[in-house]
Amino acid sequence: MSVQVRPGEQLPLELLLFDGDTTRHPVAHVFNENGAPLVGSPFVLTGIGLGRYINQSHLITTAEKRFTAVYIIYEDMSHTNEDLFYERAEDVFDVSDLSALLAAQSNYVNRMSTAYNSTSGIQEVLVWPEKNGQIIAGTNCDIAVKTSSGVVVWQASLAAPTPDGLFPFIRPVVVQVDANYYIEIDIVVDGFVRHSRQAFVSIG
Repeated sequence: MSVQVRPGEQLPLELLLFDGDTTRHPVAHVFNENGAPLVGSPFVLTGIGLGRYINQSHLITTAEKRFTAVYIIYEDMSHTNEDLFYERAEDVFDVSDLSALLAAQSNYVNRMSTAYNSTSGIQEVLVWPEKNGQIIAGTNCDIAVKTSSGVVVWQASLAAPTPDGLFPFIRPVVVQVDANYYIEIDIVVDGFVRHSRQAFVSIG
């Protein structure tokens, strides 16, 4: 089974030794879709504890389609004596078509409204992501009110929405000293941060 990666991400080379050994010296020989070694290959993996070794130094480009990584474990830092106690391992990475991903997400939009919560007695700002007019699942919502020069005058974050898919924020009171405030909203949907900007409407 291949691992899906995207242009603009770091190639996630990672190896986990079953016995948790932290004294080995693994490398990853990485080849492109044509079987040619990637520039920088072999990549030295760095131990991060519990037998895990990683390298994320290669930035994936839109021209790259597939990678095959072959992991070899050595006993020494000079990578001359292969440790035959461990079998070689292999990962295959398929690069997603970024243009297709963006096209598929072109119907996403972030929405915002104000409402009175009769239970709490608080005026709320409700934020949610939509696709084709339907509320969809999102996480990690950030909202900020900024001046025309980009100065943040109010901001808030919520990691998870309500069961209805809404992110309810306590309605802020903003002293209006700039005629051109705007609101920025970021919501993570399907692994992408969906960003939107809306003209300021008096919410104080």
